[in-house]
Amino acid sequence: MYQPPGPSGPPPPFGNTPPPFGGGTPPPFGGAPQPFAPGPPPRRSKGPAIAAIGCGALVVVIVLVVVLMTILDNDEKRVVISQQPQQSGQPQQSIPPQNAPPDNTPVTGGFGPDYAGTWQGTVIQTKPTTNKYTVTIVIQQNSTTGQITYQNDPGADTTWSCTGTVQFLHTTPGADYKSVVREQITSKNNAKCDTYSYNVLFPKPDNTGGPGDGMFIKNYFSESVADADNDHNAIGELKRQN
Repeated sequence: MYQPPGPSGPPPPFGNTPPPFGGGTPPPFGGAPQPFAPGPPPRRSKGPAIAAIGCGALVVVIVLVVVLMTILDNDEKRVVISQQPQQSGQPQQSIPPQNAPPDNTPVTGGFGPDYAGTWQGTVIQTKPTTNKYTVTIVIQQNSTTGQITYQNDPGADTTWSCTGTVQFLHTTPGADYKSVVREQITSKNNAKCDTYSYNVLFPKPDNTGGPGDGMFIKNYFSESVADADNDHNAIGELKRQN
């Protein structure tokens, strides 16, 4: 059935008017307040910690540099003594200076009767250079000092000579029939003889006191090597002349 426009009856009472927002008392500001929840703590800056680590590393580096500089400075002040390299062509020598003073070894005893006489013969030198020359020794019985002369071999091109003394020191530790003597050259004529050296003298055991008797001579650079009677510089056999 058609309804004309306009009210068809009395309006409903005010109390039955539907409430806005779907019913009930509207909450203020659109709803109930949320409970308070604290947020995450603010992030601390790592700048101070990194700066502290950097300063510590710098201190360590400075200490190491100071220690290294101290070591290098001490090394520069250290005195190093080294021998000069030997030039090519020079003979290898381990000998004392020619003008070195003799050892202060006390003299005990003297030359026995087997050493008495004039002895002469050829001596062969093997080091530091090779050579050959004539040696003459004159010894008085029971004396502690004799005379020695070096001179060129009869077939040599030049004439030279050296004279001096041989002083009895003691017998060798290994054989009491061998005598260690200290040699001192006091005169040099056109020659370069060592001023000081040591010899081992010992007569042949089959000597009879005649002209055919022999006495060996061995030359050394030091008394200790002469005592050992090993690794001589020159050796020869001298014959009795009277």
